[in-house]
Amino acid sequence: MSQRTRSMGIFAHNESSLIRNCLEQIAQHADCSAMSVFVLANGCTDDTVEHARAFAKNHSWVHVEDIQVGDKSNAWNVYMHELAPDADTHFFHDGDCGVMAGSLDALERALTDRPDVRAVSAVPSRSIPSTGAFRRHLLSEGGLAGNLYALPRNFVERIRAQSVHLPVGFIGDDSLVGALACWDLDPRSEWDTSRIFVCEAAEFVYEPLVDALLRKPSFYLRRKRRYSLRHFQNRMIGDLLTEHGLGAMPRSVTELYRASHIEKLRPRFSVGNFLFDRQALHGVRQSLRDATSQTTAPHA
Repeated sequence: MSQRTRSMGIFAHNESSLIRNCLEQIAQHADCSAMSVFVLANGCTDDTVEHARAFAKNHSWVHVEDIQVGDKSNAWNVYMHELAPDADTHFFHDGDCGVMAGSLDALERALTDRPDVRAVSAVPSRSIPSTGAFRRHLLSEGGLAGNLYALPRNFVERIRAQSVHLPVGFIGDDSLVGALACWDLDPRSEWDTSRIFVCEAAEFVYEPLVDALLRKPSFYLRRKRRYSLRHFQNRMIGDLLTEHGLGAMPRSVTELYRASHIEKLRPRFSVGNFLFDRQALHGVRQSLRDATSQTTAPHA
């Protein structure tokens, strides 16, 4: 039996202090002899690209793509439609995370053992106590963790054949990929969470948000604002696609905002979300006003 082929896209935006460790853990904990790894350095203003290229000099399976647009969804599109080789398994991994020993093998086995699933998600490592709630939620409720997940060949081929692109500027890339898996690429069909398998044997490590709060409060506040924006973008894209189908997928969040009923969105009435939700909604409405004024402004 021939060896299964693997490919991985690693998302990296200004990860100069972490990208080498990310790559070293892959080299240490996975068989890379039949794998191509693409570092998707998107919009980096630090020396992430230089660190990744220095590592690639001694590891022929690493390829570094310097993408000018600093956007994860756009980087996903670049990998999916321009870079992804013909491979049995496609892994997606965040450059600020680490992969635990045996995790890629576990994800791959889960795909081969379950031909009906469209995606397999890893879970946070038990070694990080503060991520216990996230881990338990994934294992009990299901879902896709963008930190580390895998898609099978046939699902990737269908995504490419249908030219499915994530909207540029869309924050919840993993949520949307998970939704596409649950819908089996048909948003007007039955939502089936069993199409995503959460693999307890596959683990990743990262710095949880609560730890970042103690180390760098500004990072925590920025991340909370992004979580709120992600919440509303998910609401908007879900409503749009379930009503109009996959063909209505916008190419950018600006198109998403124009097609959505933003006036119906309201902040969540909870202590941890209300203020951040208000800020996010204000930003969405301002972005829409700016985009509208640009398209309606008279040409010189």
